[in-house]
Amino acid sequence: MHLLSAILVWQIIKRILQLDYFDGRFARASQPLAFLTALLWTVHPLNTETVVYVTQRTELMMGLFYLATLYASLRYWASATSTQRRIWLVLAALACLAGMAARK
Repeated sequence: MHLLSAILVWQIIKRILQLDYFDGRFARASQPLAFLTALLWTVHPLNTETVVYVTQRTELMMGLFYLATLYASLRYWASATSTQRRIWLVLAALACLAGMAARK
């Protein structure tokens, strides 16, 4: 789960840096910047705490679904067709609900 969260962090940062808001300033550097940021996030001791302790796995699951919600939302905003937008919106809502259920 920690690895899946790291992959989501990587993809979220990459997509944010590729937004039209930045006018392509980070187009070439988005992939390495996102990878290095996700790598740092992955090995930081604050984040490894949830992997080591079994009782904190619910927090890891909640965080994973929170990141999945952010990723699906970014894909929703970047989608070109209404069908794609609907699919990403439903996936974002489902990820959000799964995150809420994981914390219970």
